[in-house]
Amino acid sequence: MSVALFIKSVESWIDSYFESLAKVYTETGQSKALALKRSNFPTALYRYRSLERLAYKLEELRDGYVFLSDPAKFNDPYDSALSVSWEQVQKQVLEKFGIEYSKFFESLEESQKEEWRIQQEQGFQSPGLLSLFGPSADPFSWFQNLVRVSCFATNPNSVVMWSHYANQHTGICIEFSRSSMLSSAKFLELLHPVRYSEKILDAFQLTWPNMPEEVWHILAACHKSKEWEYENEWRLVSLDPASGGKFFLDPCGIKPSRIILGERIDQPNQAAIEELAQKISVPVIKAELAKDRFKIQF
Repeated sequence: MSVALFIKSVESWIDSYFESLAKVYTETGQSKALALKRSNFPTALYRYRSLERLAYKLEELRDGYVFLSDPAKFNDPYDSALSVSWEQVQKQVLEKFGIEYSKFFESLEESQKEEWRIQQEQGFQSPGLLSLFGPSADPFSWFQNLVRVSCFATNPNSVVMWSHYANQHTGICIEFSRSSMLSSAKFLELLHPVRYSEKILDAFQLTWPNMPEEVWHILAACHKSKEWEYENEWRLVSLDPASGGKFFLDPCGIKPSRIILGERIDQPNQAAIEELAQKISVPVIKAELAKDRFKIQF
């Protein structure tokens, strides 16, 4: 299968997944979303980790949890944000009165059309509209402040991922097998693929009848710009304010299947990881730079 066809296939099932997820209030929606996730689950997921704060990373491994990070502090300012389409608001209001938006707009004089366009551009500043999002009055910060996420990748061989998320190949990459992750219903419920798009997800596309509010937060956290598509990310999304920034894997029966050391890891950090890995019975291997292509191998 070509790369283009593979990407198209992945996008197709993920689109179907989020359509089903939006209907989790129905038995069909719940079962279809879960079935899609299980049947398309990768063979393993990976956590790239820097060792700059070694003590915290050792604790994470020793105590069997993953950090839940604040999206507002990520390097992507759009992370976990939603957009608000003023045009969609207007359409919904008109539809309540049985008026078709396109016909209404065409009936306006040119000066009125221009005024309408300006209103659309400035509509996001409308106090009435912003009141829908509570006191923060900003869908960006409102959703970012409500969710916490742990990020997983599907590719442990990416030079770019090792560079960005494992401190220029001096960190580690923690592998979790498919079988252990699929064995936990609780973990699987919170884990979702990321969908990549050219546009920010519009909050007014999320007004399916009876859709639980928590699904809004999942959709916000799991939609990113196509520029991040190379990460092929999965995310554990938590809305639990009492989590303390940690999600414990041990109660779910999940533990690392192996730890991959970065090609440039220094000796003291390597020794510390190997010592702990022996105590928790997790195999350790070391990444190497391929000699004939731009790829990490082990």
